[in-house]
Amino acid sequence: MMTHLQRGRAFFAGIVVLSSFVAIVQLATRAATGADPCRCDRCGCSAVCQSVCVPKKIEREITKVCWDYKCEEVCIPGRSQCCETRCAEDQCGCWSYVVGEPTCARVKTRRVPVRTEVKRKVPGVEWVVEHRCGACCH
Repeated sequence: MMTHLQRGRAFFAGIVVLSSFVAIVQLATRAATGADPCRCDRCGCSAVCQSVCVPKKIEREITKVCWDYKCEEVCIPGRSQCCETRCAEDQCGCWSYVVGEPTCARVKTRRVPVRTEVKRKVPGVEWVVEHRCGACCH
């Protein structure tokens, strides 16, 4: 009877043998054809290719947050004129308050911040892996 450890080792050994077999088949295929042929991404010929990094120009869209302000008029009240003091009573007890008469107010302009989002398109570079033949590599 095999233990868990022995079964794990046997499984791992089977994977190693299988991956070795796949590698040998790939090597045999390359040896039979002479090289690793592929199709060139630039000219389209079937030849021995190399993987090269090629810059591609792209246009990215970024969002820029801009802050500005708008003016808004508000009324600022002046001092109230004290007319009388009144007393009242409720569940909490007796309390008093002042009754005032407004006298004047002035207009004041205040700045309110305004947030604006602007979408901008900026150029950029993206690197792509392509397969090139010997003539197109340079």
